[in-house]
Amino acid sequence: MAIVIAVLVVLLLNPEQVNENGNGNGADLEVPSTLESGTPVAGQIVADDCWSEDDRIALDEDAEIVGLYPQWERPPEMVIDEGASYQAIVTTNKGEMTFNLNSEAAPGTVNAFVCLVVNGYYEITPFHRVIAGFMVQGGDPTGTGGGGPGFQTEDELPGDDLNYTRGTLAMANAGPNTQGSQFFIVHEDSSDALQRLYTIFGRLVEGEDVLDDIADSAVVPNQGGEPSRPVEFLVIEEIAIAVAP
Repeated sequence: MAIVIAVLVVLLLNPEQVNENGNGNGADLEVPSTLESGTPVAGQIVADDCWSEDDRIALDEDAEIVGLYPQWERPPEMVIDEGASYQAIVTTNKGEMTFNLNSEAAPGTVNAFVCLVVNGYYEITPFHRVIAGFMVQGGDPTGTGGGGPGFQTEDELPGDDLNYTRGTLAMANAGPNTQGSQFFIVHEDSSDALQRLYTIFGRLVEGEDVLDDIADSAVVPNQGGEPSRPVEFLVIEEIAIAVAP
């Protein structure tokens, strides 16, 4: 089993398979601008705190997919309180999952994630890669595994106190310091299979049954031949950020 998981790790998370710059086919998505009022946001973080209007990459009217979702030229300003505890409530078409975000271990990653959330980036985006017993991956509005927010952030790699156990929320990447928007949730303990090359920035605290439902969904081979493309549309409907209790 460990050998199988290790092979899948290489196929799924190596720089050629997980990147933030590719193109591909996907469903047309409405461009979100800012999150509507009423969503619980810790510390009163709003969309305009993260970037100025000048930082936003102009939409390409000729682009099929890339031009249909927001992108920015640089990482966001630091807007979170690094001493606060944040939660991400992820609503999917399979149910709701709640994660405690680790702003102590990965402040830059949590900050970028929060800014993408309050700008509506993850609304109506798919889990495009699913491998039962290993992980589910999302965060790419194109659904191809090649989309990203236009910027990259530095790794904040885990120390010995953090492992890729069940429910771990971590960033996908295309090599050192290439984090964008894509993340994965570990389905079953993969601490022995994964090297410490992926920033851990959260932990599932509610909704294990939802994770199981997503991970156990039927899949078919993707364009690269890997059996990980969900048959049904597994979608993140919205994410809300709140202060952890």
